Amino acid sequence: MQKLAADFEVIRKLVERKHVELKDKIENVYDEHLRCAYRYIDGLTAMKQTIATVSTVSDNLNIDIEQLEINKTLAKQVKEIQTEFDFDVQTAELDLIESRFINEPFHKIEKGLLAFDFMPIKQQNIIDLQKAFVLGGSRILTPDVINADFLMNVMPRIDGKLHKTVNLLYQHTAIQQPTAQSFHSACDNQGPTLTFVHANGGYIFGGYNPVSWLSDFMYTESDESYLFQVCNPLSRLTDEQLEARSHISAQHAQKLGKNPDKTTLPTGPVRCPIRPQKKDKAIKQNDSKYSPAFGEANVSDLFIAFKNLASSYSMLGNVYKLPKGVSFADSETWLAGKKDEWQVQEVEVWSVRA
Repeated sequence: MQKLAADFEVIRKLVERKHVELKDKIENVYDEHLRCAYRYIDGLTAMKQTIATVSTVSDNLNIDIEQLEINKTLAKQVKEIQTEFDFDVQTAELDLIESRFINEPFHKIEKGLLAFDFMPIKQQNIIDLQKAFVLGGSRILTPDVINADFLMNVMPRIDGKLHKTVNLLYQHTAIQQPTAQSFHSACDNQGPTLTFVHANGGYIFGGYNPVSWLSDFMYTESDESYLFQVCNPLSRLTDEQLEARSHISAQHAQKLGKNPDKTTLPTGPVRCPIRPQKKDKAIKQNDSKYSPAFGEANVSDLFIAFKNLASSYSMLGNVYKLPKGVSFADSETWLAGKKDEWQVQEVEVWSVRA
């Protein structure tokens, strides 16, 4: 939104500048025409004086004023003045119809703005969604993580409209023994779903499947699916707290630090859209005995192993795009905080409707 506001500010300043330039140009042309008009007035005044002089001596000289064709001359002069002030007749100096800005940047700005996904959000939209998840029984999502960024980067949209209705289909907690069968039994053929995972001490992440989960060995093509990170617990720590965490390497702590001079990894909510050339591998469906995945088999961008949750993993960047600022060196740890031996506290799958 900050970038969108900055681009609109650039457009506003450009339009203001062009308005001033055009106004000055019109005023200059008008002033020049006005100066010409005054010259014509001076000429007509001089001619009037000449006529008066001739009239005073007409008796002696017997001059016929009509023979001087003064009326014809005056008519010609008046016609020229009218033509000069007639703005329907475009002059070579300022053709308002055919004029063009030189090297104008508007097409570049327009192209950049097309990359934005703008959605007007009201505070009531956030409150309604908070109530929907909390009253719906979520153990993962709390009101503090459901904000405007959550609506934009986590919640799906169809035809430009936010999904408003959510329904909890599946919920796993650490005290339960998950199975692939229980997942498929609850989630298959339920339409679009959001999957949320709470793991590794505070990471909340997941993915959106715009089609139904199925119990079948196949890929489902989609250009609307995406992964996301809702919450990265390290983003809430100070530099001193990060350095005090003994299990965080100095290099990783620096990347996650608050200092703007450091290289920082993005923190949620962040969306990871599909790579258009890989959309045929968007959703890996699986038999009811096996876990499905987001992305390609064996190198999935997100795989939740329901038989053994500790074997879950993320190889982000294969089918789904890495967020800006995340390198391939961090692609296996950014989403969930760990490469392997995940500690999954909870998993939830929600159906979504507009």
